[in-house]
Amino acid sequence: MRIAVFGTGAVGCALAGGLLNRGHSVAVGTRAPEDPAVVARLADLQGVSVMAHRDAAKTAELAIFAIPFDGLSAVAGEITATLPPGTTLIDACDPERPGPDGRPVLVIGHDDSGAEMLQRLVPGAHVVKAFNILAAADMVSPGFPEGPPTMLVCGDHEPAVQQAIALCRELGWTDILNLGGLHLARLTEALSVLWVYSALAAGSWDVAFRLIRRADN
Repeated sequence: MRIAVFGTGAVGCALAGGLLNRGHSVAVGTRAPEDPAVVARLADLQGVSVMAHRDAAKTAELAIFAIPFDGLSAVAGEITATLPPGTTLIDACDPERPGPDGRPVLVIGHDDSGAEMLQRLVPGAHVVKAFNILAAADMVSPGFPEGPPTMLVCGDHEPAVQQAIALCRELGWTDILNLGGLHLARLTEALSVLWVYSALAAGSWDVAFRLIRRADN
């Protein structure tokens, strides 16, 4: 599958690498494809194509949005005209900024979410929220001694949600929960902030949430 990954940070690089290793054709979108810092970050991803956001969007059969919230509107504006209509767009980031103590705080919540904002800005896509509640290092083939963590997914277009779930499985996720509509991203985005505080309290970023069930359910 031809997959566009928008963003060259830890999340974008982790997901792009996992997709490459599973045989997908990956185009990474960035504002500065020839920037030495971008080239250095992607040096280990042999076979990835690096191009401007709008050009990466043209290639996509599926896309992943891994852009910090401060860049959401600008990058969404770059891709909305070139992303093929009906493309599944997985939103893997959260609307947060550092607070006064350096820890993240939500910029929006309660009655809106970053995922819903992205959907409004890229109306031709089907936005699905996923991959936003744990560290980038654990987004592919997550392994924990206590058992697999739970991936929470939500979106308004069920075929797109199922495509995102299939991609999660391909990347090594075995416990995936379809929460429902995209408005529930308001809760998973808040959970991402709770994840940061949980990791700080635990003294490790290598933590994740897991939904436990009774054996007879």
